Amino acid sequence: MQLRLANSVRDWAIALALLAPVAYADFLAGPEFVLAIFYLIPIGFAAWRMTRRESGLVAALCWMLALYNSGVFGLHLREHPAGVLLDALTTLGFFVLAAGLITYLRMKQTELQAAIDTDLVTGATSARGFYRHAEREIYRSHRYGHPLTVAYLDLDNFKQVNDTYGHQEGDRLLRIVAQTIKTHIRAADRVARLGGDEFVILFSETDGPSARHAVEKVRDQLLARMQMENWPVTFSFGVLTCGPMCPGLEDVLREADNLMYSVKKAGKNAVAYGVAGRGGVS
Repeated sequence: MQLRLANSVRDWAIALALLAPVAYADFLAGPEFVLAIFYLIPIGFAAWRMTRRESGLVAALCWMLALYNSGVFGLHLREHPAGVLLDALTTLGFFVLAAGLITYLRMKQTELQAAIDTDLVTGATSARGFYRHAEREIYRSHRYGHPLTVAYLDLDNFKQVNDTYGHQEGDRLLRIVAQTIKTHIRAADRVARLGGDEFVILFSETDGPSARHAVEKVRDQLLARMQMENWPVTFSFGVLTCGPMCPGLEDVLREADNLMYSVKKAGKNAVAYGVAGRGGVS
């Protein structure tokens, strides 16, 4: 909530900062020069970055300033009311059309990004989407001093399900795994499929003890679901917790992956925990 408010305040400050020089230049130019097109700068920014209601308010403010600077509220209104009304409506239509077009492009861009960031088989976040999200979380960890935890998990005996029941059943298993994880983690956390039968969970602002509780909860639910479906699948977890001095994403994933493989070598179906820079297994 606080972050959303801070972003809104920041965007309003930028929009007004873009609007101020345009309105002032329009005022100095007087009604003889038409500078309406330059109001598209703050309108475009608002339509791309702000909510629809906020961008509408910015467009309305731009329209009112453009009308005032064009002399609509002066002699022109008394001398040529029909022409003034036509100019006002034309300017309004121009601003609304521009804002609507930019908003439409933003929506399409968002839809495309969502498609790219989603794994087609499981509906979890894709590897590309996870990398983008995790980079932001690591940046926040550095900036605000919050811990974070990454859980790398591999499905034991998944190939046996594919060989016995076929790839369609294997894909259904992967979807159930992704959905089970999503159901039992917080909205702020993120589960992604990195490829094959490997998944990763990013627990934001989560320290070691909290991570253990969250991972054990997810693991118990996954094992229960596998038993319900009568699948011979278990899970090997590598869980790495990072403090404020969290290393880069590649290093985090490599260390979590190493922890997971230590479980594989030790017999599978367990969890290895570690802290960035000093691994540990349990």
